[in-house]
Amino acid sequence: MAPKTTLTLRSAAGLLAVSLVAASLLAFAATARGVAPGSQTIFTAPAKFPSKAYDRYYQKPSADHRSEARPVFTDIINKEPYAASLYDPLRLPVTPPESDAVYPLPASRTGPSINDTLANITAIISGSADSNCTKCIDALRVGQALVRANPRAGPQVMIDLCKRYAFASTKNGLTSDEACERMYAPSTLGAQNAQILSYANLSASSQDGQAICANILTYCPTPPATELTDAYLDRWFSKVGGRTPPAARKSDRPGKPTAHRRPLKMLHLSDIHLDTRYLVGGEGKCTSGQCCRQDSFNSTRAQSPAPTGQVLNSSSLVQPASYWGEYQCDAPIALLIAGLQAVTPLNGGRDVDFAVYTGDAVTHDATNHISQAFVTMTEQAVFDTMRKFLGKGPVFASLGNHDSSPSDAASANSLPKGHDTLSWNYDYVSKLWESEGWFDHEDAKQIGLHYGGFSTSPRKGLRIISLNTNLWYRRNPWNNLRYGQADPSGMLRWLTDELYAAEKRGEAVYVQGHVYSGWSGSDPGDAPTNLFGIIVERFQHTIREMFWGHSHEDFFNLFYRNNGTSNSSSDAFAHAYIGPSITPLTRVNPSFGIYDIDPETYRILDHTVYYSQLDSFDSLANQGHGPVFQRLYSAREAYSNHSASHGSIWPKEAPLNTTFWARTTDEMLARPELVQQFTVYQGRNSSLSPPCVTRECVEAKVCYLRSGTALQGQRCPRGYSSVQGSG
Repeated sequence: MAPKTTLTLRSAAGLLAVSLVAASLLAFAATARGVAPGSQTIFTAPAKFPSKAYDRYYQKPSADHRSEARPVFTDIINKEPYAASLYDPLRLPVTPPESDAVYPLPASRTGPSINDTLANITAIISGSADSNCTKCIDALRVGQALVRANPRAGPQVMIDLCKRYAFASTKNGLTSDEACERMYAPSTLGAQNAQILSYANLSASSQDGQAICANILTYCPTPPATELTDAYLDRWFSKVGGRTPPAARKSDRPGKPTAHRRPLKMLHLSDIHLDTRYLVGGEGKCTSGQCCRQDSFNSTRAQSPAPTGQVLNSSSLVQPASYWGEYQCDAPIALLIAGLQAVTPLNGGRDVDFAVYTGDAVTHDATNHISQAFVTMTEQAVFDTMRKFLGKGPVFASLGNHDSSPSDAASANSLPKGHDTLSWNYDYVSKLWESEGWFDHEDAKQIGLHYGGFSTSPRKGLRIISLNTNLWYRRNPWNNLRYGQADPSGMLRWLTDELYAAEKRGEAVYVQGHVYSGWSGSDPGDAPTNLFGIIVERFQHTIREMFWGHSHEDFFNLFYRNNGTSNSSSDAFAHAYIGPSITPLTRVNPSFGIYDIDPETYRILDHTVYYSQLDSFDSLANQGHGPVFQRLYSAREAYSNHSASHGSIWPKEAPLNTTFWARTTDEMLARPELVQQFTVYQGRNSSLSPPCVTRECVEAKVCYLRSGTALQGQRCPRGYSSVQGSG
């Protein structure tokens, strides 16, 4: 596609927004507390791709920005370059390789035939006596008898049922039959679904069947969360000194920052979603699923995707994908590099001391386009690129729900050996992160044992614990097994024991992961996050900070005593930061945060968020430079005024602790315009973010902010949690 030579209405509006925001930020930054004279608040990325950063290319950088560069990345385990087909933007895979399929172990010698299974399920569906929920569970039992005896027959039955009842989406231009064959192929969802069906407890006393029919098939109400009784909790905490938190030590109490010591600088990155198949000139505003792809199209201009190996002509496009990115697309490598290039200049010319990355390196994609090799290749690309541009500081990463194949999957390690879903990836990232120099060999070994999680001490007195929160993600199909149990994977037991050991050592702990534990309650699971909140309360003096991602939005969460029934700031005991994304999907601006941290107490003194206005990307081809990353806000500057609610300004020497954030929510209710300011930050000044100016919206958002667990978030009004609505 030729470079764009005229401004669109979108880019013109974007340039105006950039100019106004940049001018106001610069004027404010000149006098703002915490911004030293001469500090850089804007970074302009170069237009030229840094070609020397990579040794080899399948597609060399183009000076005219008509195509994305495609560096060659090498598999850290077998030392071979990843195949060019994994990067090819014009020829997308039909299904993953057959070797990716993992079937359940046979559990029975005899079972029904495929034909009998189909006939029995069809009879159940067509019956009129029972509810859809009962029909669904009965059909699962018929299917289970088949896959326990003949696991490899499971995918074929799923394909046949899908075709018969046409329940696969055709919005991607495929016929219903084609979509069924790709979705339920063994290496896509077929074998995994057979595993889940085989290992589920479908007896009347178990919630597994209802959970599968609620969370995957949507025919049942979601089963209620299991109550955590006092007896259960007494047993849980019996080996860690009991459930009651010990008195805070002097070092645990918030105080003045350590004098005469330079604050540590920590980068928080999240949700990069690198798309190595991003197609410049593809449809950037598609109606067909993943946009900026060869198979993307908008049904108002084209009725189907271009044939394999070809692209749609310009008259068939609504929004041709720009070189730097689009609001409905994941990040091209050029955008990732521009963001990483901005970090050191915006940190005063010094490398950050360390970084936390809260997951989702891999692009959103159709299930049949994702494979194990595609996941590990993308992880290799993302972390190699981080190492090249972030300097010597280590990166402590968590796995996201898209860092798996199939996406959203993570199973407990109680499955039969060789039949779990993601040990291949845990082993891979343990070797990858060690090779990047971020872990020594002993620390790296634990990554393979804890679902990609780890507990490590990068500095004296500080411990970082990373969790694989896919194990509490509501859309992880494996979480429907042993449903209702608070910790079927053992992850929270491990966390509790690690926190107790840190407590005895007098360490401050940062807990990080991908899926947050609360907010609106739509993504995290009920029982696991309920237990997690109780664990956090028990170790409130040990846990300094928590960092999550997943939403692509910028917000925080608070935890309150008594299961959140009191919202007094004196009852708040912990808080968490949910970091913004690099990917602009959907309708948000690329962003990252840099935190100022006390080097002795490890409390956060401030954090500053930087972003790039994607509205301006259309015009960059004519301006001779790349994306502009600029300062959006400082948390201390934005939220320290608590005069309407508490008659005070937060002390400049006090860290941004839980009381600070709890009082900020009090101030939001007293000054509703502060919620609109928060909403602008949530989408990073995106022109597509809806405003929050009604009383209903204000109260809902404050409710989300005060909900540290899923059950608490579900008590809040619906419909106001996201700024990524249609546009």
